[in-house]
Amino acid sequence: MFRGDDGLDEITTTTTTRVWEVSGGSVTEGLLDPRELGFTLSSADALLGGDPTYNADVFRRIVGGEVSAVRDAVLLNAGAAIAAHAAEPGTLYERLAAGIERARESIDSGAAAATLDKWASATQSLAPR
Repeated sequence: MFRGDDGLDEITTTTTTRVWEVSGGSVTEGLLDPRELGFTLSSADALLGGDPTYNADVFRRIVGGEVSAVRDAVLLNAGAAIAAHAAEPGTLYERLAAGIERARESIDSGAAAATLDKWASATQSLAPR
């Protein structure tokens, strides 16, 4: 579980993030600094979204390989999801770094964009006409 120290309900790139890990019936609190994973701190304004059309365009550009503060936030959060799912051994930073690398590879290889295209095509075929 995590909460950005800027008040966001995700791992943030504007500052540090509080992390609570649950393992073996105990909870450990930690502090995550995105700079320790190779990211530069960004402004909150750089992460602002908009209406659904705007947000969809931003997401398409990110999976298309565009480098931005939003991509950094996506990589951090996707990396955390991958790390949680993989449940591999290592420190929090080691697990996150491995998850971030897998997320980065997915975007940079085009696999994320291909999956988005397949998902969009499948859901559009189900839409009422």
